[in-house]
Amino acid sequence: MKKFIYLVALIFAISSCDDKKIKESSLPDNATTFINTYFPDVRFSYAEKEKDDGVVTYDVTLVNGAELKFTESGDWISVDCKFSIMPEGIVKLIPTEIGTYLTEKHVDYKIVSIEKEMGGFEIGINNYANDIFFDANGTFIRYDNEIND
Repeated sequence: MKKFIYLVALIFAISSCDDKKIKESSLPDNATTFINTYFPDVRFSYAEKEKDDGVVTYDVTLVNGAELKFTESGDWISVDCKFSIMPEGIVKLIPTEIGTYLTEKHVDYKIVSIEKEMGGFEIGINNYANDIFFDANGTFIRYDNEIND
C-alpha cells in the first residue's frame, strides 16, 4: 500500500509540472527581442517552456552560459550571466539607487545576476558570495545568508 501511495504522489508531482524543450522560434516575441537587444552576438543554446501550477515560464540558456527566465508574455524575470558581467542595458532597467548602494558598499563590483522578486530585486555581484535584496525603489533590504551555487 505504501508503494501505491508513493507512486500516486510521484505521478501527481510529475503531472503538475509540464516542461518541454522548445526551439528559439517558439519563444514569445518580447523574449526574442530582449535576447537580440542585450545579447546580440550570443547564440541561442537551449530553451524550455515550463508550466507549474498553471503558470507558464520560459527558461533560456545561451552558448556563453547566460540563463534567462521569461513570463508567458515574454517579459524578463531573471538574467544570470554566470561567467560574465551583466550587459549595461539590462542594468539600466533596474533603479539607479541599486548601483549607488553597490558603488558605496562594494568596490569594483560588477552585476552578474538580476532577478525580479515580488516587490523588488535580488542582485548577484562578482566580488560578493551572497545575493543582495532591494525593494522596487532600489532601497537596500538585506544580504542573503546563503552562498550562491
